[in-house]
Amino acid sequence: MQVICIIIACSGLTGVARISMMDFCGKPLIAWSIIQAQQAKSVKGVYVVSDDDEIIKVAEEFGAITIKNTENNVITLEPIIIKAINYIESKNKVKMDLVALLQEHLPLREPEDIDRAVQKLVAENADTLFSSLCLDNFFVWQETKDGLDSLNYNHIRLLKRQHDNRLFVENGSFYLFKPDILRTTNSSLGGRISTYEMDYWKSWKIYPLEKMGHCEWYFKNRLTKQFLKLTPSMIQLIVYDFDGVMTDNRALVLQDGTEAVFVNRSDGWAISMIREMGIKQLIISREANPIVKARAEKLKIPCLHDVDDKLDVLKKYLAENDIHKDNVAFIGNELNDIAAMSYVGFPVAPADAYPEVKNAAKIVLETRGGYGVVREFFDLIKRGSKK
Repeated sequence: MQVICIIIACSGLTGVARISMMDFCGKPLIAWSIIQAQQAKSVKGVYVVSDDDEIIKVAEEFGAITIKNTENNVITLEPIIIKAINYIESKNKVKMDLVALLQEHLPLREPEDIDRAVQKLVAENADTLFSSLCLDNFFVWQETKDGLDSLNYNHIRLLKRQHDNRLFVENGSFYLFKPDILRTTNSSLGGRISTYEMDYWKSWKIYPLEKMGHCEWYFKNRLTKQFLKLTPSMIQLIVYDFDGVMTDNRALVLQDGTEAVFVNRSDGWAISMIREMGIKQLIISREANPIVKARAEKLKIPCLHDVDDKLDVLKKYLAENDIHKDNVAFIGNELNDIAAMSYVGFPVAPADAYPEVKNAAKIVLETRGGYGVVREFFDLIKRGSKK
């Protein structure tokens, strides 16, 4: 089946000027929809339609094929989509079976969502499909001329979470449709219509802009690792905080005042594997206890401890070792890590880091501090090196 993806990125389409270029989790917003479509197994080509030269340039940098839109005062998308389909079919001398229309201002989706939706449309012999949120967990009322009336359940006899009918909200993340349906009805929804249900959190959209924080939180915590391809060539140095990263942030204090911490052996193995990749590693810690230095010596990596200003120390280290900040990953969990994390190209946080630290991170891991944080980060790099 010939499935193509089209993303309409006209500069004033959403009411937010040039939303496509807005920085979202480290990339221009439009980049994530392109990446998601590229990783969907069912999609054979990704096309971006825009009237903005800078948006077109960014789209091409991320591997999309671009089509320049010359129409002004865009009100409806259908005429633009039809022209794009005609152009693609004419240029490639092939008839499209199905079009996936992605809306960039709803970036909380996975490539598997697109693939499963295509499979569902085919299995149900449908002509069009929209992504949706099912209101099974909501009791919905409607306003009538006689007052309020329950819409999807019987409010007179309350049954155990049983609804009389299922209601769906068209969440706008993406649409699938056969080109001929669009051409004959001038609508992306027609013929036999199906829907693909998505999780509630995937229905958040960027605007109004105050909703952006919700989108960023879900994207960082649930999606970023899937789309961010880290390779050994991208990273020259990995910097680790000690407490809360290599440990679980607890200390065992003996009667004589001696302190001990628990570390994870899998982290030690991962550090040796990272060394074999040719990536430098460094511990920067505020902790003055010699236990930090002892662990660093065991791992055979340099250590700077009893440090008050981590960013200042990091800048000096990078200058002395001719390392560019964009090629540095910093894994931290505490508030005093934020400045250094914000300075480097790849700020990373464990799953149990403070909320402010997670907000500063581009990658939030699934592992808690002391339970294999370094091992999980190594796995990310190793996975990226295979692609």
